[in-house]
Order: sequence, then C-alpha cells, then structure tokens
Amino acid sequence: MAVYQIKCEGVPPFTIDPAIAANDDVLKAMIAVSMPEVGNATITRHPEKDGVVVIEIVKRAGTKGAGYLDYLVECPCGINPAQALYQEVQTINLAELTPEGVLVLDRRIEKALEEGDKIGRAMASAAGRLQQSSGTASPFPVLM
Repeated sequence: MAVYQIKCEGVPPFTIDPAIAANDDVLKAMIAVSMPEVGNATITRHPEKDGVVVIEIVKRAGTKGAGYLDYLVECPCGINPAQALYQEVQTINLAELTPEGVLVLDRRIEKALEEGDKIGRAMASAAGRLQQSSGTASPFPVLM
C-alpha cells in the first residue's frame, strides 16, 4: 500500500491517511484546521513513485478587504478639492484680484481645506479598515 505525502509551501512534508488523501474536500477540511488558507488551494496528485504518492497543495493568494471592493468600485472618481483649487489658483494672477475677490478666494480656500481634510480622514479610516480586514480566498490562481 502506498504512503501519501503532503507537500505544501511553508510546511515540512508529512504523511497522511489514505482515506483522507482520497478526497479533496476531506483533505482540505482536515488541513484547514491548522492552515485555513488552503481552503481554495489547488491539489495535484503525482503518480506513485517508490511507494510514495505525493499530493501537492498550492495555496492561492487571497483578496484582502474583499468586502469593500464593490464599495470602492462604485465610488465616484475625483480630485481632492484642496488640490483642485490649488491648481486653479496657479492660473490666476493674484495681484489683479480685487479686495472682494481676495475674500471670495479666502472663503473658497477655507471650504476646500475643510472638504479636503474630511476626505483625508475618510481615506485614512478606509485604509485602516482594509488593513484590519481578514483575508478572503481569491477565485483566481496566482500565476508566476
């Protein structure tokens, strides 16, 4: 009777019971107890050689933050209001502004800075949530 040996990246090869090795779902469930990232792994059984059947498990990369992907895709594109106003001001000859024009520009700058700061805080919050989110297995294999 053949010995079934599991090879998986980052883990020393180990032997497994033939009854478990015979079924991919059972094999994944058993290994996922200690390595949850193998849940969507690719399993390849190599032909028996010298009484050993090597079962190779190749983990697929996960998609961290998958729960936020739809939200991010649907977000409107745009430029930070402070950056947009900065670019606009570069085209203005400030020396030609009237006192009223300076006051209007000052109010626009304050508003753009407030809006830009609000966007910056929202982006920092989103980045923090993405960094803390758990990994989700990707349906796509990693090609190298």
